[in-house]
Amino acid sequence: MIAAGTVVNLLTGLIALCAALTAKGHSYEQYWLFLAYFSTISLIAFASNLIPMHSEAHYSDGARIYQLLRGGPLADYYRVLNLVGSTVVTSLRPRDYDIEAIKRAEQSFTKGHQALMLRLFASSYYLDRGMIPEASEAVAEAESIYHDSPVDLPAELCMAFVYRTAFVRRDAASARQWWERMEAKKPTHFGVDYWLAQSALFWIEGRREEARVAWNKGNVLAQQLPAAGNYEFDRYRSALLHDCIENEAANAAS
Repeated sequence: MIAAGTVVNLLTGLIALCAALTAKGHSYEQYWLFLAYFSTISLIAFASNLIPMHSEAHYSDGARIYQLLRGGPLADYYRVLNLVGSTVVTSLRPRDYDIEAIKRAEQSFTKGHQALMLRLFASSYYLDRGMIPEASEAVAEAESIYHDSPVDLPAELCMAFVYRTAFVRRDAASARQWWERMEAKKPTHFGVDYWLAQSALFWIEGRREEARVAWNKGNVLAQQLPAAGNYEFDRYRSALLHDCIENEAANAAS
């Protein structure tokens, strides 16, 4: 897929070059200059795209191909993305992520969207394995990356941060800030992530009854999700939050 663009540039450039060189005496002779320009531009694009260049989190096509062939950090990043994507159609869950690949990629991706996503993937891995301190550290790193190099996050990712800063890190102030960022995006989809985020926020703020109402709405939707690993993780997160809400209620009653 990465090589497709450069290959197209090469093929179209060569075809245009052949047409320009053989134009004399043919019906398209008058277009030889256009074909020559087109060929030059296409072949330059082919060559320049293959030059391995790397600027922070951005790789040229040549650099991406080189990384994939030699097994560099970008190869690890794509391996992680493939695993993440597979969780919506297979039984694989975040606990099945290749955490070593995530760690290796994190060493190279320290700024920008890719760096932030790697930390969020790590937090899901640790949370799904019940490793809360490690999950909390990964969330803190993701937040630090956001503040150091602000990324324009969609509302859905803000929701992910609300749940993680509230439930995993137990940071009410940060969770409220992420909720406000999410609302500023004017979300239009109110699914499981939205209600779990709201429930976690209300819970960490001590608004137990409101947290319970939001949790019920999210849990109803979670139970309707397909039987795939990512959705099992949603149901797992819902169960974890429910236990906290109800245990706190029981402690208050006693």
